[in-house]
Amino acid sequence: MPYLYLLIICIPLFFLVNRILSKKVKYHNTRLILTLLASLFFAFVMYQGLIALLQRKVGHIPKRTFKREEWLTEKTLRFQMIDDIINSKMLLGSDSNKVKKLLGEPSNRSNSNRLWIYDAGQGGGGMGFLFHYLNITYEEGKVIEVIKIQVKD
Repeated sequence: MPYLYLLIICIPLFFLVNRILSKKVKYHNTRLILTLLASLFFAFVMYQGLIALLQRKVGHIPKRTFKREEWLTEKTLRFQMIDDIINSKMLLGSDSNKVKKLLGEPSNRSNSNRLWIYDAGQGGGGMGFLFHYLNITYEEGKVIEVIKIQVKD
């Protein structure tokens, strides 16, 4: 299938490059070989660029600023706010009561109550699913680490 796409890109490039080289290269056979090689090269470069652009667009995760009301109501879109929570360092040094007030009850807790996990929804995984979690680690009753976990399906 990629060969078909390369061919579709290569055909118009062939005529364009041939027209450009017709003014520079006098010999027909030489011009034909150079045109073919240049067309194949530029078609491959364009194809790779289009694939990279597509992957970037499909895998893009939109970012939103943290808003408590949206965090509590839009549970499937929480993953868009995780980076803002981490970068702002709003939770570092906080006790569990403050975290509960901001984020609500965690989805899961460790037995020692040292790790709280918030389910942040799924999205931005490109061609698959990407599950997002916000992990908050406590030590001596205070938040010491807030990290984002992404699990690809």
